[in-house]
Amino acid sequence: MSGIMEIILASVWDVRIGIPVALLNGVKPFWALFLVTLCGLSTVIPALALTKHTFKKEGAFVSPLRNRLYRATRRHRATIDRYAYLGVFLLVALPLPGTGPWMGMLAVALLEMEFVRASMALALGIIVTASITLGITEGILSLIPLLG
Repeated sequence: MSGIMEIILASVWDVRIGIPVALLNGVKPFWALFLVTLCGLSTVIPALALTKHTFKKEGAFVSPLRNRLYRATRRHRATIDRYAYLGVFLLVALPLPGTGPWMGMLAVALLEMEFVRASMALALGIIVTASITLGITEGILSLIPLLG
């Protein structure tokens, strides 16, 4: 069980690997979903609070990157402000490569979104992606005995 928690807490793997590993190690589906979602929320949301302030500081790497992103988004700021929370939710909720809670947190920090609303979008996205991953994994695992 301890190996599952390390996989879940690793920023690269998050729920897309955590849930299948938990189910393959005999953890019941509801508890797998609960543990993965809880771990995802407990690591990403506090990291968001710290990261938001990092992008406001001047630095050799952060400033040029931040300034380039600000210039690129300045023209479409009204649209970004209108759909930013939905965008963060979808970025976190869709279990695709390059998406997930850490990418959503980075988007929130770069767009300087409101902390509480952004945290809710991240939390709901993590719950949805965990549910999707659980459903897909359960479906695949139920098909394996039929192939044998």
